[in-house]
Parts: sequence; C-alpha cells; structure tokens
Amino acid sequence: MQSSSQLGGIPHECPRAHLNIVVALSCEAKPLVDRLKLRKVNGESYPRFVGAYEGVPVDLVVSGIGSVAIAAAIGWLAAKTEADSTAWLNVGVAGHAEHEIGTIIRVVCSEVEGSQRRHYPPLVAKWRGLNSASLSSSLPNVDYPGGMAVDMEANTFFTVANGFSASECIQSLKVISDNPSSSIEELNASVISKLIAPHVDQILVFAANVIKLLPNKSPSMHLPEPATTMRRTVSQGLQLQEVCRRLGAINADKELVDKRLVGLDSISQVIEALDKLARSHAPSLITQASELNRDV
Repeated sequence: MQSSSQLGGIPHECPRAHLNIVVALSCEAKPLVDRLKLRKVNGESYPRFVGAYEGVPVDLVVSGIGSVAIAAAIGWLAAKTEADSTAWLNVGVAGHAEHEIGTIIRVVCSEVEGSQRRHYPPLVAKWRGLNSASLSSSLPNVDYPGGMAVDMEANTFFTVANGFSASECIQSLKVISDNPSSSIEELNASVISKLIAPHVDQILVFAANVIKLLPNKSPSMHLPEPATTMRRTVSQGLQLQEVCRRLGAINADKELVDKRLVGLDSISQVIEALDKLARSHAPSLITQASELNRDV
C-alpha cells in the first residue's frame, strides 16, 4: 500500500475543496470505501459514505444503474455539498471490444447511443493510464462498437455534474469488465469488486491531480443589470454562475461582455453568448494537456 504522499500530494492551499465520487453499484464502491476507510451515513435517500483523502472531504454515493438514477443522485449529492469548489469523479465498469478484462481507462469522449450529444472532458489532470471514448446506452450493450467503452451512466454524469463544477474537474474512469471473449453474464458483485480493487491507488492519484485543478478562489465576471434581472430556472442559474466563473478566471474584458449581451432578451441567449465568448478566449486545453503529459 502506498503512503498518502506517494498517492498524489494534494496542496494545502485548496480551501474548502471537496471530492464527490459517484458509482452505480455497491460492489464498485467497496474497494474505494475500504481503501479510504469511509463511513456509511445511515437513514439517507442513497447509500452514502463519507471521509477524507489527504485532508480533503470525500463523499461517495451509490446511485443505482442508468441515466435517470445517476442524474438524481448527482443533484441530491450536490445539494449536500458545502464547499467552495468540488471535484466530481465517476468510477465504474464498462465493456470494450479491444481492451482486456481489468484494464482501466479514462473517458475522453462520451456520447449517448442514438444521439449526437457528446461530452469532451478537458484532459488537464495528469493520467498515467489508457484513454477511450465511451458510449452510454439505456440497456446493457454487448455490441461493443470499435474503439469505445460501453456503459450506462457516463454521459449523464458529465451532463449533470457540469452544472455544479468546472468541466476540467469532472472526470470518469472505467475498468473493463466484459468484452467479446468474456460475457457480461459472467459478472457478479464479487468479480466487479476484484476488478476495481487493483486500480484504487491509481484512481486516487488521478483524483489528487483533479483536486489540484480546483481554483483557490473563484473570480466571477459581474454581468450588466439587464442580464441579472432576467427570469431563470435553477438550472439556468447554475449555468450562468459557471460561465461567469470561467470568464472571470480568464479576465474577460467587461466592455466586450457588455457588447455581446446587447439586444438579448432571454437568459438562455445570455448563457449561449457568454459560453461562446469564454470558449473563444480560453487557453487551449489540448495544448495544456500535451504539456502536462510530457511532464509525466
């Protein structure tokens, strides 16, 4: 077993940072719960385990299988999280046509079966393992599309968690549990726990690297008055808060922001315009990831 200093070294200047881990199954949770000595909280809507990792509070929740279950669990856990900045990590098993059973991969692109909805989580945090795209389906899928992991929750995890944290701090790791040579029908709780257990230290190293990306402070762009008074849903309010944080982090010019909002009369138009502005002025995450990987 590695010491905490070997597992990543989270800097102490991360005030009120938090790590939320979301898994679908209790057997996926067990190796992490055991390794981190997490304590179960009784009497709650979801199985929830709490503790700390190198001084950073950790919440682990077992959502249940499927997109609806994980979406509800993320919203529930986010409401319980009191922190300035939160890292979100999805851990679970997936099928794959090419990788051997027990291989761990980082999800670098996630899409939904039969949809064009895709997520490309920024590859800023250092990762020493393999990468793969994933396809999330509503039912167990044994078609194993070439070059993609197959799961049921990753895409919804990215979609919902993006409302509560910066996208570079929302990541998913999958351990390959089945492939064309090993049927999904051979899986059970014990097998799944044994597949994940050897990778726990590697998962925690990655979690530490994601936590390091959490901002020490969250500068936010202040909007002109018309935008601040527009009606919005809770979801739109979270989206607006996040895009303003991104603009503040890159010191976006206030006059440019004001010009982009001229003539807009709905909060959805404001969010879309600000998101395009943030994307066009943000540093290249691909370049940053390349530089980080060279340092590994």
